[in-house]
Formats: sequence, structure tokens, C-alpha cells
Amino acid sequence: MIELGGNIVLKGFKERDYAELIVVKKLVGRYARQLTDHGKEIKTLEVSLRSHEKGASSLFEIDAHISVGEGSFAASATDRNLFVCLDSALKKLTAQLP
Repeated sequence: MIELGGNIVLKGFKERDYAELIVVKKLVGRYARQLTDHGKEIKTLEVSLRSHEKGASSLFEIDAHISVGEGSFAASATDRNLFVCLDSALKKLTAQLP
């Protein structure tokens, strides 16, 4: 488990290499900053990664959960590209917020 700023938690990312982890942190941080800039108070933001190795290819599954003042919301995405998967899950999550 990796904590970013106290209220953001990344789970399942410890196995990723350093360069990937830097991009993941920046991407999650950008979405969190956009939400706070639009007046959303993030109580918790949790992003979980599961990767499924199938021969030479990998399949990534991201689950994102957020608690804000208006309630809790969740979104998931699956893709062969980690960053596309993460971006898709976070877009779905932010689209649900009022």
C-alpha cells in the first residue's frame, strides 16, 4: 500500500517498476487536484490494481473508490495498457460526481 498526501491510497502498485509508479502517482494526483479545484472535498481516494499475466501479455484491472462530501462512488476499468486503464477508471469515477 502506498499513501499519497494522507487521503489517497494506491494498492497493488508495489510490484510496478519505478518509472511506471512515477507516472501513476502523477496521473492520480492530477485527477485529485482537478476535483479539489472544482470544490470537491476528497475524504478518501483509493485506487487498486490487479494484473493478470497471460504469457507475454498482461491484463490490468483498476478499481477506484472515492469518498467526497456528497457520498461514495466507485468505478472500474480493464485494459492491456496500465496507464489507459488507470485514466479510464478515474474518468468514469469523476463523471459520477455531482
